[in-house]
Amino acid sequence: MKLNDASKSDLMKNSATPFSLNQQEKSWVSWKHINNSIHHQLSRTITELKRNDKLRRELFAYLCHDLRSPLASIRAYIETIFIKDEELSKEDIKKYLHIVLDNALLLDEMIDKMLQLSALEAQQIKVNLKPFSIAELANHVAMRLSPRAEKLKIDLKFIIPPNLPRVCADSCLIERVIINLTENALQHTPADGIVKITLSKHNKKVRVTISDTGCGIAEEDLPYVFDQFYRVERECACQNRGTGLGLAFSKKILHLHNSYISVKSRINEGTTFYFDLNIFDADTSRS
Repeated sequence: MKLNDASKSDLMKNSATPFSLNQQEKSWVSWKHINNSIHHQLSRTITELKRNDKLRRELFAYLCHDLRSPLASIRAYIETIFIKDEELSKEDIKKYLHIVLDNALLLDEMIDKMLQLSALEAQQIKVNLKPFSIAELANHVAMRLSPRAEKLKIDLKFIIPPNLPRVCADSCLIERVIINLTENALQHTPADGIVKITLSKHNKKVRVTISDTGCGIAEEDLPYVFDQFYRVERECACQNRGTGLGLAFSKKILHLHNSYISVKSRINEGTTFYFDLNIFDADTSRS
């Protein structure tokens, strides 16, 4: 609302409490500032909602495509076995069934990640904080994913210093985070590349670092890599395209532990994800 000279004069005459024109102007400026602030916040919220809606629809399209690909592969190989049963050798049939199994496992993995995110959004996951050896846990993950790394011709390394202290966290949830980050590194690292799981002490905490020599992430994409509605397109000869759900899930899990995940990356050089966990303090626990 804009006050002209006549309006300002009327306000001064009709006011029960005398006050100067300067006070009126200050009051008007204050209301204008509040109004502009509210308008700015609403505009920003609307823009963010529109962006999320667009990204949500894009993600749905990506998921449909990603789910269709392994399903199409499963169908094609099963049909081949049925149609050419007498022509195929036992070795061929075994090879085709292995491909069917791999694609079925991929579908299961994708659906599991979607269900995990859904449970997190609904706040159905509870954190069970207990002391455990992060070294043993990370080593277990490395051993579990080693066959996949060998199949992709990627060198999966595990680096740990001696006498690493135990951490206090939910071991099951942290295991999922390390698996998600390591799988993500394997997906975006070409053959003959390196993926490393590194543990270290950092500022009275234990730092978990997963790094790769893959295709990297563009600087403008880095702020959005943990957005479950955002998908980074990487132009390199990597193994598979991921949905990005694993990164979104990992960020939410670490947030429940009052921890934060960070990322550094350079195109054609690789990517590094890292987060910190609290060291278990027996004295604090007893008190």
